[in-house]
Amino acid sequence: MAKQISLSVIVADCFVGEPLTQTVDSILWQSEVQLECLVVTSRSDELRSALPSDKSRLRIVDAPAGLNWAQALNIGLQNTRGDVVGALSNRDVVRGEGLVHVRKAFEANPEHKVAYGRAVYVDERCQFIRRFRSRPPTLTGLSKRPCLCSPSVFYLKEVLLQAGGFDDSLDFWANYDMWFRLVKKGYRFSEIPHEIAGVLQRELGTNPPQKVRDTEVRSCAEALQVVERHTGSVGTRWPVRAGFAVAVAAGLHRNNIGFDKHVLSVALKYTASSKRGLLPDSMYRSAILAAHVKTECRVALRHPRV
Repeated sequence: MAKQISLSVIVADCFVGEPLTQTVDSILWQSEVQLECLVVTSRSDELRSALPSDKSRLRIVDAPAGLNWAQALNIGLQNTRGDVVGALSNRDVVRGEGLVHVRKAFEANPEHKVAYGRAVYVDERCQFIRRFRSRPPTLTGLSKRPCLCSPSVFYLKEVLLQAGGFDDSLDFWANYDMWFRLVKKGYRFSEIPHEIAGVLQRELGTNPPQKVRDTEVRSCAEALQVVERHTGSVGTRWPVRAGFAVAVAAGLHRNNIGFDKHVLSVALKYTASSKRGLLPDSMYRSAILAAHVKTECRVALRHPRV
């Protein structure tokens, strides 16, 4: 008989302005008996009266204010009781009976160390917007994009403990860094062929607040740091994405004449101070230009008005 697996889902309450009830409800609604939801938060008194009073499966873990996602996850990890651990923020929800599929996958396959399911983007009413395209993570694949959607990834607790937890010096991409580390250690990521999680996606329009623009610039810069740390070079896609973020932060959009020049100049500036693999300077500049053109062509095909 397969061993019965217990699940721990850590909810990092990092976006204090965001509601938490939908996230917690989506976890506690699951028909799992061996399940706990740990909310790591600095506003425990406020949340104890707002969240469901499910004392058998909901625990609130007090934490200092101002923690980033990785710091909150590491605190939660030290308090978990389950065999398998998942990590959500208060912008994520479990979809359907997603945790049932996770439990069954780990019980049926004792060799699973890390497993990921399907994920979708949802609006503020948790209505479907579009699918996230998950791919099996490899070193090459991760160098181009994260490949996985964090709330649909589940780990054996012992795997995270052996890895030393998440890198809490990273504000945005501790999950991305963890996937790199596990892939390099030889862990195989198993696919769960079911929809597991939804991620909130807000429409920010063509003129997002300056704080949002600045955050995206910092996020891209950190992603470049993670990729270079693990692969020795930065490739082309992340520098182009960073250039786009900086251009938008400067108030330039695709309908502005100076948009392309700004994106490319920033992308090349990032790569000038980074390792670029074996490509000579002229070929690398051409590769950056090709990556930008490819991105803009994809946008034009999806949005002909652009």
